[in-house]
Amino acid sequence: LVSVTERTREIGVRMAIGARTKAIRRQFLIESVTISLAGGVGGVLVGVAASVVIASALGWPTLVSPASLVASVVFSMLVGVVFARTLSGPIGKLVSSAERMERGDLGEPVEVDSRDEIGYLGNALENMRRGIVRRDRHLRTMLAGVAHEIRNPLGGIEIFAGLLRDEMDEVDERRSHLEKIIRE
Repeated sequence: LVSVTERTREIGVRMAIGARTKAIRRQFLIESVTISLAGGVGGVLVGVAASVVIASALGWPTLVSPASLVASVVFSMLVGVVFARTLSGPIGKLVSSAERMERGDLGEPVEVDSRDEIGYLGNALENMRRGIVRRDRHLRTMLAGVAHEIRNPLGGIEIFAGLLRDEMDEVDERRSHLEKIIRE
């Protein structure tokens, strides 16, 4: 198996082109079961060969039952399923966190339970989330300040135009210009 770091790059690329979490988990499960099955079959073949060699070298009778062969293969497949679930569970959590952030939901922190490569990736994702929250807070503060600065002069212009209009005669042609300024 390649390292988890290399797999996270692959997962990132697959997610970027539209892969779903379910498909990635299924891939891990299939790969783990296939590798474990190959290891189980290899182990059974080595065990059978070793028992044949020992039986012929020492003259001991040996019996390899089909039930023990099937049990060995099934056990190795179960090991593969456990391995896939162990790996895909934390990756699924990270993918869910990334999807929440993509939707703009930055309120929930990224949960990281491990100290391996997946934990490193989770910490990086959490640091990114915090950075985005900080940036958004600064942007909102800046926009509030800009809106305040824009409203102040416009409010002054509106008040001044209203005062001028009130002092003008009803027939003054400039009055319509002031009314347009006040409406805007």
